[in-house]
Amino acid sequence: MKPPPHLLGATALFWGWQTGLIIPAILVAILMEGRYMASSRLAFSLREYRMIWNLCVIIVFSSIAFSVSEGVRAGMFLQLIQWTPLMFLPIAAAQIYGDREKIDWSVFSFFMRKSRSRGPGDEPPAFNIEYPYFALMVAAASAANVRSIWFYVFIGACALWILWRIRPRSFPAQAWIALFAIILAAGYTGSLGLQRLQEVVEQNLIDLYTRMFLNQPDPFTTNTSIGEVGRLKDSGSIIYRVENERGYLTEVYLPISSYNSFRLSSWHAMKSPLIAKYSESNGLDWKFEDPSGASSWLAVSTYLPGGEGLLPAPINTSQLERLPANKMFFNRLGAIKVGGAPGFVRYITRTGDGVSRIAPPMVDDIKVPMLEERGIWRLFEQLELEGKTPKESMRIVEAHFRDNFTYSLDLKSFAGASFPGGQVMADFFDSQDSTALEDFLFNTRSGHCEYFATATTLILRKAGIPTRYFVGYMAHEYSMVEDAFIVRSRDAHAWPMVFIDGKWSIFDTTPAIWKEADLEYGSVFEKPFDLLSFLYLQFSKWRWGEDSALNAKTLAPVLVILILFLVYRIMSNTKIKKEKEKELAEERKLAIPGHSSAYYMVEKRLNELGFRRGPWETQVEFIDRVKSEQPQFPTEDTLAILNMHYRLRFDPKGLSPRELDNMMERIMDWILVSESLEPINDMTEKNE
Repeated sequence: MKPPPHLLGATALFWGWQTGLIIPAILVAILMEGRYMASSRLAFSLREYRMIWNLCVIIVFSSIAFSVSEGVRAGMFLQLIQWTPLMFLPIAAAQIYGDREKIDWSVFSFFMRKSRSRGPGDEPPAFNIEYPYFALMVAAASAANVRSIWFYVFIGACALWILWRIRPRSFPAQAWIALFAIILAAGYTGSLGLQRLQEVVEQNLIDLYTRMFLNQPDPFTTNTSIGEVGRLKDSGSIIYRVENERGYLTEVYLPISSYNSFRLSSWHAMKSPLIAKYSESNGLDWKFEDPSGASSWLAVSTYLPGGEGLLPAPINTSQLERLPANKMFFNRLGAIKVGGAPGFVRYITRTGDGVSRIAPPMVDDIKVPMLEERGIWRLFEQLELEGKTPKESMRIVEAHFRDNFTYSLDLKSFAGASFPGGQVMADFFDSQDSTALEDFLFNTRSGHCEYFATATTLILRKAGIPTRYFVGYMAHEYSMVEDAFIVRSRDAHAWPMVFIDGKWSIFDTTPAIWKEADLEYGSVFEKPFDLLSFLYLQFSKWRWGEDSALNAKTLAPVLVILILFLVYRIMSNTKIKKEKEKELAEERKLAIPGHSSAYYMVEKRLNELGFRRGPWETQVEFIDRVKSEQPQFPTEDTLAILNMHYRLRFDPKGLSPRELDNMMERIMDWILVSESLEPINDMTEKNE
């Protein structure tokens, strides 16, 4: 079934409107509508249709290859889809201007071509590709993702346009239109719901993946493991690479987010919504402060599933460079979230003293939650922090945790004695229902970084020092192979930052042994996997990295050669096919009985003498005419040879070998006799 008149032209214009490809769309629309003014159609052969389809395939794969060589980015394939109507325009034009209403399926299927070449059988099905091309233009328009009601209006109008022609004539037109309008309205309402559901599901899946596999926290809430009993450990998979000026740093804190409110073992970011950030003119640099004071740099490499995620960056970062992303959001507490980025990024952080990308202290930065007030006040009195200066309080707190506490991920070893049969955790807390943090401060005195960071943050707040709880990673493992710090999942860390002397400073009280303690959880297969990870990193740099322009220049000649080779293969296959068909024709011709008869030597000799047999003459009539024009002509011998030729050609028994030898001897004798004959003009020239 063919589409309604002018449907393809209108759809082409709509596609151009949605994607911004106005000029190409106008040209496509003119081509679609031009057939109504054409007085004739082109007679394409099946082979020519196949060549046109092969051309479309070459265009598609070449477009993909060139796009990949330029660097794969989020949204790249959607942009490719927007151009597909132009990629498949040759075959659509061949359908519209060709004399075939339908195109054989074998044009598009290699397997059908092979099945047809194996022997006779049923003809493969054929179809009209105008509707598929209409669907392709609609899909290309949708890839622009304009999210306008006009897209749905146009699709509804097209559906009405198409279905109106095939509606049941027995059904009232008014009722049919009313029913169609109801279905259209219900569909639009459902599409809005599905769109919202898709956004929620995608965001939650990305967040889940980020938390489970990349250990990236939520910028608004982070759930600690404070109060949990058991062994805490994480994998050794590499999630970041950090390059810095050689010899400048021995370890690097990589904050991802910070929080200012602690409730029920969870930290929350209060009064810190995400704010849109806009890049500089080049689309790659993102400025937070004046970068003129930046004196050092870090280069961070990481993967971004779905093209979005939280980025680690020191708090004294003034600018992020070489970061291709469509959007960026940040909050006052230091979280940076990007979207529309490649799957792999390597960005530069410009850092310097006196620079801070996070907000100054707020009221929440000196609050101690009511639930923890008792334990924090008890420690405050124990350390005698009343009246101490901020720096004195910090020295006392640091010494207290350094001298009296230990680091451990295996909390069960400290709580095991408190689990007598029938009294699970009965005496783990004191009689006054102390909190998990209070138990850490006064009972177990051992825990992981979240305990130390939370306790330090709250006790310093009690001492009047604005303090925030930060989460991120500690880069401390240097790889000689990669010439960079490698950051593993188990390097996740939490630490406080204090606002003192007019700036935020790191104040980490977690025992430094935590880095070595975490190593005992490394797998024996860690190094081989590190090598595979390094190889994949090199591939990612080539695929997504900043050398993509060089890749494009390198690959462009290769792709051109490949396209020329494919065209050559198509043309050579066609030439080989023609030669094979010619050979088969010759074989069929030779297979005709009598075709190789020696009698044709007689006819050739007559031609040399100037006699030409007319298309209307039989061989006998031709010989009689020759006799009348050349009295010395050996007519009887010629007729005898002709008789043997007819037997060879038409008699099922043919001639025996002896008879063939006899025929050849008589022909040779005849040729000798003909040497005495004088050539004459052609019959036509003689008559003139």
